Amino acid sequence: MMTRESIIRELNKRGFNACAVTNEKNGVAFEGILMKTGRSISPVIYTERMIEKANETGESKETVVDMIVQLFEKSRNVKFSVEKLMDKEFVLSHVYIAVQKAGKQELVKKNSVLEGIEAYLYIRDEIGDCENGSIKLTVEMLEMAGISVEEAWKRAMENLHSETEIANLTAMLCGMVGEEFGLDMETSVPLYILTNRVRCMGASAILDRVALQEFAKRHHTNKIVVFPSSVHEMILLPDAELFELDVMSQMVADINASEVSPEERLTDRAYILEF
Repeated sequence: MMTRESIIRELNKRGFNACAVTNEKNGVAFEGILMKTGRSISPVIYTERMIEKANETGESKETVVDMIVQLFEKSRNVKFSVEKLMDKEFVLSHVYIAVQKAGKQELVKKNSVLEGIEAYLYIRDEIGDCENGSIKLTVEMLEMAGISVEEAWKRAMENLHSETEIANLTAMLCGMVGEEFGLDMETSVPLYILTNRVRCMGASAILDRVALQEFAKRHHTNKIVVFPSSVHEMILLPDAELFELDVMSQMVADINASEVSPEERLTDRAYILEF
């Protein structure tokens, strides 16, 4: 049976400098292969699912290694200089907030407004071909850039607020399929997507108190139900009396189990925020 170790041996036979690495994403461990480049940044290619699929379908080790080499060559087009992380203005203009399940990673982080979910700081930047890359921040990284933790959080919140988006779920789906959205649909299906402009790591918009207060005021309520859909978005319901909280929490748990990948899940419960 194909293993990560056998793939690493084949890569090294082909002249690459590869080794095993395991990283944590939102509390989930991911096995990968670090392709050393001799530069300050080297790509990690996550191989666990790739190997599982190959073992199920009977793909050869050589085919999998070819795929990894192709991914490695593509990574060479990534345009990011580690020196940017020591540029105070760059860091402050590109620092944002993301959320994940509360864990033990040593990051610049704090508890969020939702129990069991923590907020952390990260840098987001375009890395080529209109793709965004991200780097989680540590206190040491901020110190290298001459930025205090307080200043970083303040600017990150400003950057987050500038990108917060709240859209009716039905309107968004209508737009995706080219259907017309009527105002009557908004009241009949009062569910809203809370995310950011880039639709990536946008669940942190739940920290945007100003946007949420405006949303609550617009819907003539002081209570909003929050469904943590994934690390990328949350769903808002401005009618806290529509369902019992335990029923709504079970809905979140069921959707997580069937629709959301483990590394993108937050908690298996719903919340009520009051304003």
